[in-house]
Amino acid sequence: GLPATNATGSPSGTSTGWRGTWGTTLDVAAGLTYSQGNNVLTVSGGSGKPNNATWGDTLYPYRNMTTDPFLSQRIGGSNSAAFGVDGTSLYVSMLAQTSSATAQAFRINLQGSTGRNVFVENTATGWSLNENAAGPVPTTGSLALNTPTLLVIKINFGAGATDTMNLWVNPTLGQTLGTPDATLNVSVDYGGLATIALRPAVLNAMTIDEFRMGSSYAAVTPYTQATIGLATFRSTYGLATNGSQDLLTPAGDGVANLLKYAFNMIGSGAGQGSTLATPNAAVLAPTGTAGLPLVGLGTGGDAGKLQITFIRRKSSASPAPGITYTVEFSNDLGVTDPWATNGSATESATSIDATFERVTVTDATATSTKRFVRVKVTAD
Repeated sequence: GLPATNATGSPSGTSTGWRGTWGTTLDVAAGLTYSQGNNVLTVSGGSGKPNNATWGDTLYPYRNMTTDPFLSQRIGGSNSAAFGVDGTSLYVSMLAQTSSATAQAFRINLQGSTGRNVFVENTATGWSLNENAAGPVPTTGSLALNTPTLLVIKINFGAGATDTMNLWVNPTLGQTLGTPDATLNVSVDYGGLATIALRPAVLNAMTIDEFRMGSSYAAVTPYTQATIGLATFRSTYGLATNGSQDLLTPAGDGVANLLKYAFNMIGSGAGQGSTLATPNAAVLAPTGTAGLPLVGLGTGGDAGKLQITFIRRKSSASPAPGITYTVEFSNDLGVTDPWATNGSATESATSIDATFERVTVTDATATSTKRFVRVKVTAD
């Protein structure tokens, strides 16, 4: 991004990469966080929360640096100029959140050096771009209230009135950007990005965090991968990191590597084998801690109901398991009656330790005909 540290310029030191005075119209709130599966966006510090409506603070990218590492991206090669040389692109990202679905409850102005205003804002149902308050352009990016949302804007600078802006809402981290959710063709010469200004239309609804600028999508969306139990399992037992060996059965026992991980089947205890190459198709004991799922019929009030008991890695475990368990039922093994979850089935869980729990799922009704149940395990 641009720039996080300015060691030799003025001002000097480590800062946000912007200059200006945070006035009384902006409060510092708890920082926002954002993740997609195992990918966690890099964040730090607090967030900004305007405490008024229609007007907020205006900030400028660092200027007049004695040594300017971003000089090539400034108009005319001047260290006092705005960002945006014709023929180049600038990426902007931010975490946005609004507690109100009122249009423009979240609103930030990306002002061009010619004075042209382009607003990044919410509509009643989504996120869009709005040139000079002419109205938001069509968008496919949906709005989720009170939820940190990753917004990425790509500004393509051209001569005269040929500047364009693309907006992505929650694009996938670590992958190439796909089709934009909104596109704006600026009707006049935008110049370069000169200032940002907060312009919310609703009091105390807008929160903004992690505003970044850079020359690529990757530069403005730094992220780390959370430690995942499945990844550790693959590394420990020499399996491919991409999961291509998860369904292999090196012991020749018909039990895939992924299932041995899911059902705690590696170790030295009951229901466990010492390695993946050790044959082990043990079924879980009623009060056991390892083994393949146990299938039977319920008793008492659940008499006659199909029941399955299995070991499950807790979603709260550290590291996170990295897998999903789904219990599915069918009347004929999926031949004419597809395997499907049963929303009326009941579930009970008994904690074993910080990592595992023993789960029992009971079918909704007793049946005297054929009925089948399985646990499907998938990598996240």
